[in-house]
Amino acid sequence: NTTQCGALHGCLDHRPSYSGNTPTITQLREPSSRLLSGFFYGTGTHNDNDGCYKWTCFESYIEDRRFRNVLTKILEGISPYTSSGEESIKRMVKPAKQQLCKMAWFGMLEMPIASHLLLYESGIFTTIFPNPVVFDLPPMDDVDNAKFWNQIQHHNDKRGRNEWKTYIRDSEGNKNKQKYDKFVKGEYQKKNGIALIKSFNKEDYDVYNFAVDLFCARLRDIGLTHLASQFNEKGHFDRCLNVSWTGSGEDLCLTVAN
Repeated sequence: NTTQCGALHGCLDHRPSYSGNTPTITQLREPSSRLLSGFFYGTGTHNDNDGCYKWTCFESYIEDRRFRNVLTKILEGISPYTSSGEESIKRMVKPAKQQLCKMAWFGMLEMPIASHLLLYESGIFTTIFPNPVVFDLPPMDDVDNAKFWNQIQHHNDKRGRNEWKTYIRDSEGNKNKQKYDKFVKGEYQKKNGIALIKSFNKEDYDVYNFAVDLFCARLRDIGLTHLASQFNEKGHFDRCLNVSWTGSGEDLCLTVAN
């Protein structure tokens, strides 16, 4: 987004469709978590539910073509809230995966510690100098010394894993948190909301699962997955210890190459 772009050295713009040589980075979020957040905290952006947080309103929101497969559409470079047909979305999946392969770095919101480690170890780090406050990173002074490992663990533990999942960033979000929690633990769980989301966002889950495989492959490629044992909360690395793809990131990208 614009705020994060301003916190990077040399950032030109938020341009998902960019195809030049300037390094690009992004951060991804699990589709159901993003859609739930959009439903409850979307006022003034893309979702206008007139304050209705009932299951029927949620169904209408998920079934709305504008809000389906947003990740795939963004990576393909079109407006995320475009009403796209099923065949059109299917054609976007491969280019979306190719776009991920071109990125110098991308992080996973649900795996903050692993994402931070990968960012610090990526060649792009010393070029973009991400602002530690905006990107929620430990102070850069600790990156090159022994304090770093304890610092990054302590920093992320203070947030808590559940807080990363809800990712409430503003006053409006805080006011809606009780409604959010009540809905997720009630109707959403009772009526299998995750199944509803997956049924209308198959392409996004295809792209997201590919992203997880690629993210974890990149961690392995530079020898970071073994660090899971150094952190008290190993859950941050669980996905990478149980992925289907065990090859390199380069080889995975060859599977979607033209």
